Amino acid sequence: MEGSDLKRHIVVLAALLILFGGIHLCTISANASDSQPPGYEERLKKAADFLKNVQFNAALNLCREAPIVAPNTYWLLSDNLLAQYALRDYYPEVSNAIMEELKRRGYCEDRYYSVLLGKPIPMPNKVMIPLVIEDRTPDYIIKADLRDESKYLVDWTRYADRLLFHSLSLAWKGDTEQAKEYFQYARELWTGEGLKDPSTVQSGLYETYKLSMLLLASKVLEAPLPFQEQLEQRIWSQQRDDGGIITHYNMTTLNPVGDANTETTSITIIAYLYEKPGLIDKFSRFLAKWTQTFPYNLITIVILSSFICLLLERVLRRHRKGELEPVNPSRILGGKTRPATRIRRRFPELDKIFCRDEPVVATIRRILEISRDHLSVS
Repeated sequence: MEGSDLKRHIVVLAALLILFGGIHLCTISANASDSQPPGYEERLKKAADFLKNVQFNAALNLCREAPIVAPNTYWLLSDNLLAQYALRDYYPEVSNAIMEELKRRGYCEDRYYSVLLGKPIPMPNKVMIPLVIEDRTPDYIIKADLRDESKYLVDWTRYADRLLFHSLSLAWKGDTEQAKEYFQYARELWTGEGLKDPSTVQSGLYETYKLSMLLLASKVLEAPLPFQEQLEQRIWSQQRDDGGIITHYNMTTLNPVGDANTETTSITIIAYLYEKPGLIDKFSRFLAKWTQTFPYNLITIVILSSFICLLLERVLRRHRKGELEPVNPSRILGGKTRPATRIRRRFPELDKIFCRDEPVVATIRRILEISRDHLSVS
């Protein structure tokens, strides 16, 4: 075995170390609530408890619209699409159950509310219409709120939620400059107590979910709100003792009006749990979800640890027997050639991988496959 074999072992070990580093990072990710503003962690947990304990129906694997005004109404879109996302860090088993039900019914994404989950959508200038999916009245009725592609909402830019939907969509597409323009239009609707648009004027009621959407957009665009503290106080003044967040409050008295519901509670949780994702964040989130849903993760970690120990023992044993050449740094560096260049020449497959825009997990998997192939050839 030559010195190049040692480098192949090092590639395998490096990939495995990255894997275990990610497992360690997922522990940090699990404590993401620690980064939230003081005093809001408990409120967020109560909101999640409301969705699980008050709203979720295990027989249907769906959350109802509201406990008092609509106890038997279940919206696939938007309520449950948002609820499964809001619950993924608090109650992943409930989140997965809701998502499986949405997939079974063919409503696991849409062209409107998905923008709150990080996906771009078409311009939000179409009328939304309710569609009955299953009617088992009086037991339950299942609906979905869908875009009517044939009907335009001409004055959509006057509505705070539509402006923020479009701003977020542009942000997900990478058009940050234009996204901030629409964000600014929505921000200018702030009166000091809420966002005032035509629907607010007509009903005489402010809407809490629009405040949570504004908070989410400000975090996505990294555009701080000068009135953020006041806005957050207004959001949480709408939370009930059971954790649910009420959508409406009177424009004059500022008193809550109506019932708490799944949609507003979910949007608020999503807004607070948003963090600017990087490669490490995506990898950590994947591993966190994997360790929660895969029952044999401990066994897998033990097996991988054993493999590393055996591999190290093999390398050290061959070094002692003189079967491996000493590693010469100058030989690896190749004089003035950069280490990265030498590695890419030695392993051309790696060069192909890193030129692609692939998820971190897929990249590590491919590195392991290449390393295994090289070892088997030798």
